[in-house]
Amino acid sequence: MSWAVGGALLLLFLLSTGSLVRSLGLKGVEECPEQTLSAAEAKALYERGLARTQVGMMGEHYRSDSVEAGLPMIRTAALHGVTSAMEAYASHFIQQGAINMQQIDGLSYPDATAEGMMWSILLKHHGEAIMEGDEATYQVLLDPTVPFPSGYFSNPSGTAWIFQMVTKRGLDWARKQAFAWKSCW
Repeated sequence: MSWAVGGALLLLFLLSTGSLVRSLGLKGVEECPEQTLSAAEAKALYERGLARTQVGMMGEHYRSDSVEAGLPMIRTAALHGVTSAMEAYASHFIQQGAINMQQIDGLSYPDATAEGMMWSILLKHHGEAIMEGDEATYQVLLDPTVPFPSGYFSNPSGTAWIFQMVTKRGLDWARKQAFAWKSCW
């Protein structure tokens, strides 16, 4: 089999599993998630998911199987507007994608980084403080109509170091999705 055919088959496989859709700019922006839980139910679900992710922790290190078991509950709570769930969800995806450079929840590390960044940007829309020195970075992230300036993806300071682990299209999806969801809760 030629390299071109092999590469095409690999790309087709990755696209079919959804592991590069954000990174390639193929994931669309979704409308506000449907709300099926009360605020109390969503908070309780987050707490169960958080407890599940912490099973077998060693220091600050999570077990993969525990994270996989608790992550769906945390995601559902995040989709219901539970801020602490959004923070935990973003943290797991940024940890695995940007720091460990490994896949999580079926997403490649660039897509996992984009997913984590989306939740991180969404939290900023909801009033989470922006670290000193990150104001210019978030000026671009919070307004998807602002083009990425020259050198934006090579800035090693503050939050911008994460951009080395995400594609331009993936980060563009993240800021557009966060912007679309900023008024959902």
